[in-house]
Amino acid sequence: MLSWSKASLAAYFESGVNSHATASRPSEPGQGRLYAVSDVHTDKPENMAWWRRLEECGAHRADSLILAGDVSHRPDVLLETLQIAARAFRTVHFVPGNHDLWVRGGGGGGGGTSIDRLLEIEATCARLGVCTAPALAAGAIVVPILSWHHPSWDTEPDISGWRGIPPVERCLMDYHMTRWPPGVRQEDGSAAAAVDELNDRPRAGGGGGGGDGGG
Repeated sequence: MLSWSKASLAAYFESGVNSHATASRPSEPGQGRLYAVSDVHTDKPENMAWWRRLEECGAHRADSLILAGDVSHRPDVLLETLQIAARAFRTVHFVPGNHDLWVRGGGGGGGGTSIDRLLEIEATCARLGVCTAPALAAGAIVVPILSWHHPSWDTEPDISGWRGIPPVERCLMDYHMTRWPPGVRQEDGSAAAAVDELNDRPRAGGGGGGGDGGG
């Protein structure tokens, strides 16, 4: 585990300096390095300001990036974040997180479901040249896998001897901010199965920096 401060980690990422082994080393000259990051939550102004500096510094033009979800529930913010990434890095590989599939409370989903939102994100990635399917990057094989949390993952015993604890359905925002097709529910694991089934589709996945990275 890295014991860096937030400031030193941000400075390292912006500089492109390889003083610590946080990125893969290129297997061939000119391949660049492969970085991975998630939960950038660029709907927070300070996070978006840092994200924009990655493009401005120009240190990662030869590098590849795995952006592993939880960017924003707002489509406009997600779009800008992906556009910046596509301009800042040689290739970008994206898989959505739970926050990216929120469609209620300002999530911009209209009457659509979270599955609809996922497909819209994939279409946006294809237009921008962002990879959403298996691809090569910096000598590695990157395989984005779609997933959603399943009730069976909770193996902890229920808390006893403490009254008034609300059920998870009332506490976890994913239950309030997502919308699923008829017959699909998070409580019985069918939402996780519906997302997982999308991995079986043939996917071209795009990528290679040839898309529309502009604003």
